[in-house]
Amino acid sequence: VSFRSGDCTYDVDELRVYHSRTASETILVGNASTNDIRYENNPNTSGKINSIVIDIAHNVSIMATEMVDVDFVITSINDIERDLLAIYPNPFTDNITINLVTDEKVNIILFDVEGRVVYNQNITPNNKEIKLDLIQYKLAAGGYVLQVKGEKLTETVRLIKQ
Repeated sequence: VSFRSGDCTYDVDELRVYHSRTASETILVGNASTNDIRYENNPNTSGKINSIVIDIAHNVSIMATEMVDVDFVITSINDIERDLLAIYPNPFTDNITINLVTDEKVNIILFDVEGRVVYNQNITPNNKEIKLDLIQYKLAAGGYVLQVKGEKLTETVRLIKQ
């Protein structure tokens, strides 16, 4: 952002700068000054994401705002631990491993960011582990939601495809 004054004096009370985005964006979280959200909830919500859409006819939408809660208890994005399962790596390239606390048959559904089902299988774990090879689905980089449903568990995890 570069202000041009043309040799005049002026005050700016509020300035908002936005950058373009795709249908799915990664928000960086952590203490580093380069991250988008640097603080966890204490006691208030730690972040606010604003979005404005400009269509092909240059019509500007109203601002959509989403408050974001951040908790630094999860220590590794590569190994998201849940009570009943662990899914890694995250972000992933072509393969995902799911570790379960049970050997029961589960239904695994992978949704893209628009809610379309891109993978749906009933699988029985091998030694409480499921390995998914997703290379044949030619998934685009971006965000996905993985849902694991069984008789004793239902878990939903957000994943990032690199």
